[in-house]
Amino acid sequence: MLNSIFRALQPRTTAYAHCDLPCGVYDPSQARLEAESVKACMEKYHASDDAEFRGLTTSSPRTSRSTRS
Repeated sequence: MLNSIFRALQPRTTAYAHCDLPCGVYDPSQARLEAESVKACMEKYHASDDAEFRGLTTSSPRTSRSTRS
């Protein structure tokens, strides 16, 4: 009887996840695309010596240009 209870409680499918919690929403190709986009933005920022561009890229969208120092 105890053996049948253990069999009933065993998972029928093995799930694999990228982290400790099988969230089921992780798409490695989408994550890679987003990471490459962030990397490209960082490279563009560091390659620019335009002070206005660098200032715009580091300010909050809620901060108006007139209030920045």
